[in-house]
Amino acid sequence: MNSQKAYFLTATSATALVAATAANAQSFEGFYAGLGLSDFNGFLGDDSDSPDYDISQGTAATVFAGHNWAFDGGVIAGVEFAANGGIASPDYDFDNLWDIKARLGYSFGRLMVYGSAGYSQGTLSDADHDVDYSSSGTNYGVGIEYQVSDNLNVGLDLTKRDLHSEGYYENAEINSVSLRALLRF
Repeated sequence: MNSQKAYFLTATSATALVAATAANAQSFEGFYAGLGLSDFNGFLGDDSDSPDYDISQGTAATVFAGHNWAFDGGVIAGVEFAANGGIASPDYDFDNLWDIKARLGYSFGRLMVYGSAGYSQGTLSDADHDVDYSSSGTNYGVGIEYQVSDNLNVGLDLTKRDLHSEGYYENAEINSVSLRALLRF
């Protein structure tokens, strides 16, 4: 009799936990848009994979928008587009940097953790902007998002970009750490 009671309580608790997680996952579902403050760093290199120039600007603004879908068990999937401010070094600038990425995550109540992967593109220019090279490649990263209220979330996003250009410096690695605030619609 005690084992049946324990089984019933365990099954009831597990069902309630799954239902609560699914309900919380719904809070991350839908369209969103926001602003971020990003710290960029990285390097430019040639085929030798040795960094020839460091890229560092400190901070730049990021604007982003996307959509998430919630699934059973707290799983969240989404897509996001981000436009990033210019990144400078003493010899080269990286402008018009944008990312499109897929996100897959899991919600723990008001907290969501996620991984992301996608495509990035930008323009690499010399300091005088005499020569411009189109650069593109992959991005991947991780992040967390916390639901402050029904429509306001804050988060932290870490993204690495491996970009390739036609020109003298064929490889670029651009990393960012972004503090983000977003509104859900």
